[in-house]
Amino acid sequence: MINRTRGIWTLTKRGAAQVATENATFQIVSQADDNRKIVEEITHREAQNMLIEIAQTLGFEAQMEFDFYDVVWRTSAKSQRLSHVFEVQHRGNIDSAFAKLKKAHDAQRSKVFLVLSSERDTNRALRSISDEKNGAFHELSEVLTILSFAQIRQIHKSLTSIKDFLPVLLEK
Repeated sequence: MINRTRGIWTLTKRGAAQVATENATFQIVSQADDNRKIVEEITHREAQNMLIEIAQTLGFEAQMEFDFYDVVWRTSAKSQRLSHVFEVQHRGNIDSAFAKLKKAHDAQRSKVFLVLSSERDTNRALRSISDEKNGAFHELSEVLTILSFAQIRQIHKSLTSIKDFLPVLLEK
């Protein structure tokens, strides 16, 4: 009836046939192919570049591959403090990303973000930081924001469409 591939659910031919026989009053809109393309299209580097552009649009100073972090944001070029730290995981070691993010938060109270390519990785990450587990990274459950590649693409798309207007709107 339904099939799950890389965290994306799709309706099988049998499921579509079943829906057709039930005279459903709703229309099936297939976003699965679009979501799969988004996940497969975005590379680690492209996700980093989108985070850089998002930062610049929002008025932050951003840097890729700073120390051992994938992307960092600062409130200004002169600021030593890393206000936001991002680890992008396409097919990597989530525990390594947790360790880096924990270090960033402990050292500077940076806002920490883990950007993951798949729902499976997101579920695994959430299990790893759950309070019940009391694992090495359970402290991150209160401060870590987990985003998907698709969410980063959506944020990037939304912000770039209004980036010329934002400075006027946010002017102090």
